[in-house]
Amino acid sequence: MMKRTAKIVCTVIIAVTAITGVALASMGLFGEFAGIEKEKLEGYKYSRSGGIQGGSYSESVQEYSEDHALFTIIQHKWHRDDGTVKEYLVDKEILNELKAVFVKYHMEKWDNKKFTDRFIADGTSDSYRFEFETNHVSFSSQYYPEKYSSKLKELDEILNKYLENATILPGLLIHDTIKKSDYTQLYDLNSGKIILSVYSYHQKHLYYRLANGTDEEKKIDSVIRLYRDGESVPIYEKSSERQITLSAHRLYENSVKLNKLLAPGKYRFEGFGYETEFEIQ
Repeated sequence: MMKRTAKIVCTVIIAVTAITGVALASMGLFGEFAGIEKEKLEGYKYSRSGGIQGGSYSESVQEYSEDHALFTIIQHKWHRDDGTVKEYLVDKEILNELKAVFVKYHMEKWDNKKFTDRFIADGTSDSYRFEFETNHVSFSSQYYPEKYSSKLKELDEILNKYLENATILPGLLIHDTIKKSDYTQLYDLNSGKIILSVYSYHQKHLYYRLANGTDEEKKIDSVIRLYRDGESVPIYEKSSERQITLSAHRLYENSVKLNKLLAPGKYRFEGFGYETEFEIQ
């Protein structure tokens, strides 16, 4: 009887150990991302950055409406370049196709993965990010071995396919008033003035800059309003009791998220007691 009891106990211990081992292995591989394949993919981004000049390029897809997604391409020639933006409206099915590739190759296992020991001084890195409802997966490398790069090409093929039939959206009109030198700044921090400008617009975000060209530190109220040209009722308004500190000869940059895309036309942007105009076309 004692031998039988010992045998049963031993069997139970082995079974529990095996189950625990499987559970721990499962947690190690999928614990953080368990069930992620059942979640909706809300956003995707590919970006290339680095290099001597610090330029960058990115392609991102974000959920926009029940039927459409925003496909945004941004390119910066150097680190402080404001960049050029092209934005498109595409069929929302693009997100399902991107997710299908993610699921097929179990890319949740690629999160923060080290793909190679190869290092290229001043080389660029290619980064990928998948935004799900409750979690995200991201990875980056200067070099992807063939068994990975061949899979990543499928993502590029999906983007290119949808871009062929995409509807280009109106964008921020940038007046070319800078010098030919690639490194000429679009703002003057010794102008003796404080200048407000809108420098980028994409994914319903309006990006603005305050350039303090004076010798004085300023504390200014955080009140922002956006108007269509010729109208007195703002289409966007936000205020905060917290003041911002604008240091002498420094920049303050931020953005506001709008409720919808801006229609073509001229706009007036008021912020922190200053104002500027811009055009969407």
